Amino acid sequence: LTLSNADATDIEDIALFAGQDGGPDVLYLADTGNNLRTRKVVQIYRVEEPLVPNGKTPLAVAREATVIDVVYDDGARDAETLLVDPLQGDLYLVAKAMPLLGGRSIGVYRLPHEQLLGPHPVTARKVATLQLGPATGGDVFLGGSAIVVRNYWGALYWPREPGETFAQALAK
Repeated sequence: LTLSNADATDIEDIALFAGQDGGPDVLYLADTGNNLRTRKVVQIYRVEEPLVPNGKTPLAVAREATVIDVVYDDGARDAETLLVDPLQGDLYLVAKAMPLLGGRSIGVYRLPHEQLLGPHPVTARKVATLQLGPATGGDVFLGGSAIVVRNYWGALYWPREPGETFAQALAK
């Protein structure tokens, strides 16, 4: 998949939002790597997932992505984890702690679905703090019933009850 208008610096993660009500599936690519925290604005690329016919490999597809400029409400961050809430369509970025500098505490930042297509930059607002260390990836179960975030040593799992927000699930 070639994105014609992506000027990527450090793509860290990819997440899928399954289309609802017959809408297309959407891929989000997080160009959010920022080890030295010098980038004040990072990008997320949004593109309709291409249909790949069964048995047809390789397949080269070009698409123009929507570029979403993102700033954090509490200053520049390095994030390697992008999560999509399959129920709401909101995006979540999980910052990466610096354990060699004594850091274990990381922030989870929400990008509301309704702001993703609006004027940019979009402000990622902190909704939770985790004691996880260097978060390096994660995912959300298809129906939204659980959240998993991994670090260098393992993964943490949060069950999510019906009607519970991301922040409520992560607070358990």
